Amino acid sequence: MMISVRTALAILFATASGPAFATAIVSNFTDGDEGWRHGTYHSSPQAAVIHNPAGHIEIDNGWYAGGFLAPTKFLGNQSSFVNGAFSFQLSTDQSPTPDAQFPALILVGDNGQSIFANHVGAPGSALTDFSINLTAESFYKGSIEERVSGVTTEEFASILANLEKLSIFGDWSGGEVLRLDNVRMSAAAVTAVPEPASWAMMIVGFGTLGAAIRRRPVKLSYA
Repeated sequence: MMISVRTALAILFATASGPAFATAIVSNFTDGDEGWRHGTYHSSPQAAVIHNPAGHIEIDNGWYAGGFLAPTKFLGNQSSFVNGAFSFQLSTDQSPTPDAQFPALILVGDNGQSIFANHVGAPGSALTDFSINLTAESFYKGSIEERVSGVTTEEFASILANLEKLSIFGDWSGGEVLRLDNVRMSAAAVTAVPEPASWAMMIVGFGTLGAAIRRRPVKLSYA
């Protein structure tokens, strides 16, 4: 049976596609708090957050170093998000002092090791965009107020492979009301590499294409 060149090309490109995989974890709070809690990165007590029908969550922060604690879907083995990004929108009803250069994001591994995002600004009275690269260079070791050392690539990979806690910082002025919305953990963009089975089908596709081209009738013109 003859096959057209167009059909052969369609087969070739279809077989080159790799399997789909998750590229993001998202909380947009449309229907509820999605399991987010209020607490600190270094202690166990946690409290409920308030779900606002407008589509965000809130806390009336009275805890030192408190913030928004992520639910299970953001925790555990998140190795696939190394070199990706973590973004969200945050607002406060008070104006942080100029020296409030706190980490907006804190990650804690299952060994208790905490790492802190480099300062990228403070929230405003309207929802403020934050985006933090999930790379070792974007974090440091120390505390919310002091940088002790950087984080190695191996240390960062180990923490993301066993993520125990993820905290979006919420103690910018002390006692303020904070709102959180549009949280997203995104994987780095990658070029899909075909699996062995796909490579085999691609070879068949090339062969089919070549055969189709060879079998195309040749038109002769005479002077």
